[in-house]
Amino acid sequence: MRNFASASHPNHTQITGLQLLSWLETCIIEVLAKEPEGPILEIRKLLQNIRTQSLTKSDANPIIANIKRLPQDLVHSLLRALFGMYVDERQDILVRENIDLFAIEVWNNSDSAAKNDIAFKYAVFSANAELTKKELAKQFLSMVDGLGYISEDQRAIEVREVCETLLRAHNGFNNFYNEEPHAKTLIKYIPTSGSVPQIVRSYYVKILLICKLGNIYGVSHSAEPYYNQMIERFQDPEYTELLKLLDDNEIVTILNDSDRANRFINILKPLKDKTKSEKIKKAFDLVLNSSIPDLQSKKTYQTIKNLL
Repeated sequence: MRNFASASHPNHTQITGLQLLSWLETCIIEVLAKEPEGPILEIRKLLQNIRTQSLTKSDANPIIANIKRLPQDLVHSLLRALFGMYVDERQDILVRENIDLFAIEVWNNSDSAAKNDIAFKYAVFSANAELTKKELAKQFLSMVDGLGYISEDQRAIEVREVCETLLRAHNGFNNFYNEEPHAKTLIKYIPTSGSVPQIVRSYYVKILLICKLGNIYGVSHSAEPYYNQMIERFQDPEYTELLKLLDDNEIVTILNDSDRANRFINILKPLKDKTKSEKIKKAFDLVLNSSIPDLQSKKTYQTIKNLL
């Protein structure tokens, strides 16, 4: 129409009713009724098959490869759709098992804004006491290592709760076996930046130290790698809290066991060179050069408290 009968191309063509109907038929066949092509079709079919098919790991491999080629806006749409399906209480468990196969790839290929949006929905479920949806959302975020994206207030509450369950496992029967799942859960709330909500920081550092030091029989070898990773993520605020524990009566009592006092020194050694603060570095030096009896009597703390 543009080329043969539009005002932009002056001509003397008369449009007949039959020509107009012919063009309309072409428009319906080639545009309105035509199946969409490319990524949009793939996502639509994928969501349909997630609901109706039982997928396997081998089925997930080409899906994962395709996700990496999707434009960013479509990845975000897919992430929102998968999350919505996952927290839908009416969905069959098969749907969630299918999503489990590749959700982490969708998450990893999304930007921070999309991840924060999903984490915000979790906070909304929590605030509105939508307990089933909250639990499913938490399960989704845990699966994709996204618990570090929830709000500071919510994260502080949950870090505290996990620390408490970890401490109970540490003090309970068969602790070397039972600590691991709680340590594995706790690290999911700690992003690689090491950021910990200020309101729970001192408690988090204390519980982590208690578990890392172990008991008179040793340490939980299955949980220790998680403790090491969390300690490696410490920043100056956590170093300060760690050193302040030399004035904590519970920690000092633990350090009365010379084996655990030596473990404490071994924890500090690799941390000294990571701090950006000269004051904290000086405090580390003073502690590392102290004797075990000085640690146990709080004498060492008296020499560093002004630096802290």
